[in-house]
Amino acid sequence: MHGAPLQVECQVISVHEGRFAEEQPRHGGKTEYDMSPTAIVQTKTGLTLQITTHRTAPWSLRQLTHCDLAPTDFRIIVAKGVNAPLAAYADVCPHFFRVDTPGVTTANLSRLDYAKRRNEMYPFELHAVWR
Repeated sequence: MHGAPLQVECQVISVHEGRFAEEQPRHGGKTEYDMSPTAIVQTKTGLTLQITTHRTAPWSLRQLTHCDLAPTDFRIIVAKGVNAPLAAYADVCPHFFRVDTPGVTTANLSRLDYAKRRNEMYPFELHAVWR
């Protein structure tokens, strides 16, 4: 875990099974997903949150539309991921703001503590060549 849990009062808008299929393979060819029971909730300030039982990367816009959310109804969509959200949300998001956060999903590999890795590993040594 990275940071304290978010504590907020919410109103449950809807609850969904969490299984959905992506019509176009977007990430490694995967098309079938199971978030398990998933809730859509809204805070008093109007923030809409999707809360899933199983951790599910933002690889598909169907993650939202399956739960009756219209992505174009939102001014801002926040999706945690280094590259996965780009293909998933490109059809509805004209702009992306990349934020490099600490933790296991950081985009900055120099932040990670690699104790056991092979020498000459790209991108740490830029002159390394993949064979």
